[in-house]
Amino acid sequence: STQSTWGGDAGRANSKAASKIPPRCGGSSEPATKHVYSASTNSWSQSPCQVRLEAQPFSKGNNRAAFKMTDLNVPGQQFVAKTNIRAIADRQEVFNEVKMQQKCQDFAAQYNMRQPPKRVQFLDCWIIELTSRPPDRTGRTPIMLVEPYIHGKFLKHSNNYGWLDAREDRNTPQAFTHFTYEITNQEMMVVDIQGVGDHYTDPQIHSNRPAGHPSGWGQGDMGSDGIQKFFETHACNEICHYLGLKPVRGPQANKKYLEEPGTSPAARLPFKTIPPPGAKSPLSLGGNNKPAFHNSGALPMTGGMPITTMPAVLNTSPYGGFGSFPF
Repeated sequence: STQSTWGGDAGRANSKAASKIPPRCGGSSEPATKHVYSASTNSWSQSPCQVRLEAQPFSKGNNRAAFKMTDLNVPGQQFVAKTNIRAIADRQEVFNEVKMQQKCQDFAAQYNMRQPPKRVQFLDCWIIELTSRPPDRTGRTPIMLVEPYIHGKFLKHSNNYGWLDAREDRNTPQAFTHFTYEITNQEMMVVDIQGVGDHYTDPQIHSNRPAGHPSGWGQGDMGSDGIQKFFETHACNEICHYLGLKPVRGPQANKKYLEEPGTSPAARLPFKTIPPPGAKSPLSLGGNNKPAFHNSGALPMTGGMPITTMPAVLNTSPYGGFGSFPF
């Protein structure tokens, strides 16, 4: 990941290491092959393209350097091309990152179906292979991960081992991570939430596997240990409650990771369930997957998740709507 204006931990990269894929002198264009993954067919397609990389990375982090890139086949749009700073044993890791980000797009679509206050989105990404360059450290033609350039302030909300940003007062990033754990029947979790607004990039998936077992999602997959680290610092918020997620308040929530000057707990916004017309209590699905009414007061559920409730701001809310609440 990179940061400052785009991705990970800024300012700590070695500039020599960051230039392992130097751009063409003068920013001239060069031929490349574009590799695009299709999750629906689980296959890759290739097409030729002509690209131009800027001379210097505009952002660097511990793991990556990010260059602005132009694809001459797509005029008027700017892209970000990322290269790994640290050596990778297998370049397949880069291809797997594209698959992982597409998997997170699926999780985002399921999250947005629940009609949360703010929708989330993971950027499309693909790979370019710089076919006219000499071999890189792997002995193969250099490759870079590419995605659209998004203008705005880049923020890192969490990492893959329990850290969260103590300075921010938002609910959506942490609620989304908790949601992915429940929607996968506690088999996976999306962490390392970062991006511009709620347009996210460079996520990491943890697979719920014991330590020492093969990684399901690359070197950043910390397995059940990484999942436990998230819950140690997570405190369920209004969106978690709205989604009907199992309440969690980790032993370090709002303590070790949130004790910084100026930090204050998130404000509380009341929610109410909007039942279907004529219903006296929220709708749920019974064992036969048919709608059923009950008096438990629980949120409508399907597979543990709500399906028809809408968040509603009560008249007593001092925030006047979702737009001024730190989601």
